[in-house]
Amino acid sequence: MGDWDIIRSELDTAEHEQRVISDLAARIIATQFYDSQSSPIYALSSTGTITDDCITEIRTAAEHAPAPDEQRALEALIAYCTRRTDRGPQRHWSALRW
Repeated sequence: MGDWDIIRSELDTAEHEQRVISDLAARIIATQFYDSQSSPIYALSSTGTITDDCITEIRTAAEHAPAPDEQRALEALIAYCTRRTDRGPQRHWSALRW
């Protein structure tokens, strides 16, 4: 199962259950969209850290997403980021595997 298969499955499940995406899905989505290691989205993908700059970068990416699947994933990531209360580095983030 590829990354986008996992993302689509998690998006469908989260929508059906009326919840935000899982930590793992957030990490996979972030991994698909960071530009460089200096990117705020890279910090999310590697440590789980969410900053205001990260959310801004995700919103910009969503506005310019070329495909509906990408826009849907990024919008779910925005919802995840805005609803997660602990925005600092996550202790076991790097252990999340797919």
